[in-house]
Amino acid sequence: MNEKFEKYIKDLSPELQEKAKDIKTTDELNAFIADNDLELDDELLSAVSGGSQCGGKCTHDDREILDEYESHTEWSYAIYRVRTWKCKKCGCIRTVNVEKNGQEYELGDSVVQELARFRKK
Repeated sequence: MNEKFEKYIKDLSPELQEKAKDIKTTDELNAFIADNDLELDDELLSAVSGGSQCGGKCTHDDREILDEYESHTEWSYAIYRVRTWKCKKCGCIRTVNVEKNGQEYELGDSVVQELARFRKK
């Protein structure tokens, strides 16, 4: 679990702390935040929900895909192909939209949360 998130959960009730320990994916984190009416500041949200941890400058090709799904937002029914990957060299985690041509575009944290709400099962 992310160090910043570990510090954050220490201020939660014992019940929520116990639930937070089981979080392993971005989707579980987003569900935990929504189900418990929690708010994370932008820095913490970026660090734990898939935002780039290296300032978006990672160009490493040695990476593993952690999650991939299709979704849309409340304001647009355009289909996003969302991919979260982790760099095996620096450890950064990025969440991107993958275009049909394979080009990746990094998504902002608020968009990632919105897409998780409408994830196709």
